[in-house]
Amino acid sequence: MISNLFARAWAALFARSVLGLIFFIAGVYKVFKLGPLEHARKYFLPAADTFLRRSQAIVRRAIRSANDHSFTFSADTLGTSALVRAQ
Repeated sequence: MISNLFARAWAALFARSVLGLIFFIAGVYKVFKLGPLEHARKYFLPAADTFLRRSQAIVRRAIRSANDHSFTFSADTLGTSALVRAQ
């Protein structure tokens, strides 16, 4: 007869494996099928008029700059990142 602890361990392993597989498949889709720019356009830009407005502005600038192929990231003294045009 299987002990209760052993059965719970297998159930936890199975649940974690299924969730890991789901997240892995979603990650592969986002990285290899969508790409970073399409991922941002699909999942972040539709929420531009919500409370995420500041984040959306950063994403839009990143997409515009990435399309120009002339952007760099820099950090200010507070440790926050900002997009800066390459000169």
